Amino acid sequence: MAELSKSMKRMKLLFVLIIRTVRWFFIKLSSKNGEIIKEIKGSRMVLLTTKKGFDIKEDSIFKQLALDGRREFAATKIIEQIMKPGYVILEIGANIGYYALMESRLVGKTGKIFAIEPEIDNFRLLNRNIELNGIKNIETFNFAISDSGGEVPFYLTENSNLHSMIKPKKGQYNTLMVKTKTVDDFLSNKGKIDYLRMDIEGYEYQALKGMHRTLSENKNLQLFIELHCNLLRAERSIEILRKLKSYRFEIFVAISRDNYIRSVLGETKVEKLSINQLCEDERLLKSSNAFEIFFEKSK
Repeated sequence: MAELSKSMKRMKLLFVLIIRTVRWFFIKLSSKNGEIIKEIKGSRMVLLTTKKGFDIKEDSIFKQLALDGRREFAATKIIEQIMKPGYVILEIGANIGYYALMESRLVGKTGKIFAIEPEIDNFRLLNRNIELNGIKNIETFNFAISDSGGEVPFYLTENSNLHSMIKPKKGQYNTLMVKTKTVDDFLSNKGKIDYLRMDIEGYEYQALKGMHRTLSENKNLQLFIELHCNLLRAERSIEILRKLKSYRFEIFVAISRDNYIRSVLGETKVEKLSINQLCEDERLLKSSNAFEIFFEKSK
């Protein structure tokens, strides 16, 4: 029975992938100059369709948004629930602006978003999407966040949402040097923040080392951090979690993806568990796992 269930799931996955590939094919055919404009969560976004070929497993942010009109479904829903008018937000790894544009609408005119994106093509597209919507409460910055100021190698992969300061173990990539700052230095003249989202593909530990003051002094700070088990050793993931616990953070909710099938089908698992429980969870050992984790400070 178990084998039959697995076989049925694989067939379902194959069917979904084929349908998505066909839909993506026609979207690419209808695009002008290699791009389309699509309404995404209340904002218009420029999406690129210039990637050559039709890899059935392509999982680019452009394809996801063009087909689904959103990404990271569970996390998106939680953000829509916790955002409040007037929030000041720091976006580390803003990419092309999916979250920043949505947050801009949720925090309103009294709110503010500082959006940091190191890769120049993503940064330009981020600014185009902001201008396309006439948004005034997002300020953008073209550098990377690390544990010190300076320069580091930045590795560009085929998918624009997977660029990283961690050298890829496989696949093709290009390298460029990007400037870095710490969160504490960046926020030194900007006041306190209410919410920080960080998705920097395995470089979270280094970034956390440069935000001691930010984590200590923002008493009601909420965090949304993605842990990529394929890029982090289990020991490093545990170090990140324990470091956050030392600043009195606790998990509000964790969203887990334990394999490619669940990711494609949108079958993520929303869990209530503590930092201590996650540190002992064997899923941290599996490279196929990823966690989207919301943290809040314990009272």
